[in-house]
Amino acid sequence: MGFCMRSRCRSRHSYGLKWKPLSRMVDNSCCESYGHWSSFPLVLHLQNCRGINVYFAALHCLHGERKNTVLEASKQQSSALCSQAHHGEDSLETRCQALTCRRKKSFLFSALYAAFIFGGRHLMNKRAKFELRKPLVLWSLSLAVFSIFGAVRTAPYMLYILMTKGLKQSVCDQSFYIGPVSKFWAYAFVLSKAPELGDTIFIILRKQKLIFLHWYHHITVLLYSWYSYKDMVAGGGWFMTMNYGVHAVMYSYYALRAAGFRVSRKFAMFITLSQITQMLVGCVINYLVFSWMQHGQCHSHVQNIIWSSLMYLSYFVLFCHFFFEAYIGKTTKAKKVD
Repeated sequence: MGFCMRSRCRSRHSYGLKWKPLSRMVDNSCCESYGHWSSFPLVLHLQNCRGINVYFAALHCLHGERKNTVLEASKQQSSALCSQAHHGEDSLETRCQALTCRRKKSFLFSALYAAFIFGGRHLMNKRAKFELRKPLVLWSLSLAVFSIFGAVRTAPYMLYILMTKGLKQSVCDQSFYIGPVSKFWAYAFVLSKAPELGDTIFIILRKQKLIFLHWYHHITVLLYSWYSYKDMVAGGGWFMTMNYGVHAVMYSYYALRAAGFRVSRKFAMFITLSQITQMLVGCVINYLVFSWMQHGQCHSHVQNIIWSSLMYLSYFVLFCHFFFEAYIGKTTKAKKVD
């Protein structure tokens, strides 16, 4: 005596969807019982919850035009069900595909940026500097407003996770990349690293001193952030939120200076100290991610942690050197002159 067996398809566990019966597989004895169905048994095979392959069981029960009708109806059914189940993932996947393309573009942008630096400085050697005060005010003010909004929208989220679920969850939790609000600001953060290269244009055209730290920082942040976003590595929420906060203060300072306001030297020192603290915290976060990754509690990979650690450590050294040269060294020299 034959029997009919249910087949089920489940979506990603992370979305918390329940098992849903999508089809039945039948043998010959079921043909008469289910031959009148408007749609026929099928089995869905999900490959990483993305590309869908549809397999049909016991199609020998049907023939001719009716078989073709059943095939088409089953395809439409499976497409609608799986599209609904994976709507949230599709949205993230679309962004990830876009970032895969931008990974390659980040190297192109970095190469063009480096060429502009050396070519632009060479061209400006025999030219008078541009004033560009008003454009600089608008530029710095725009980035300041963007960073303020980013900090206001991401900091409360990170603080909530930290206070309610603890430090480990705040570091390892990947929900920052897919949360209703934070996912937008995570994506905006990554994209913003390209237009931020525009800072250097003003420095070159105004013939100001361009230090190694400035352009090295811009290139490496662009490459790392565009490379890491698709992997949704642990610690990203901390990295982005800290950067938003520091940039909110830094670009506000630049805007005030460009507008002609006299700002205390201590404010500039505070910004540099904040940057040094940011780099130190970044190194600590990388260490925590590596430690917890060994126990399967944090999603990342060794290569990413190595590059991120080298990046943050180099920033820490360079910003400390800048702080000494800009504030402590000048003060010591001034005292000797007096």
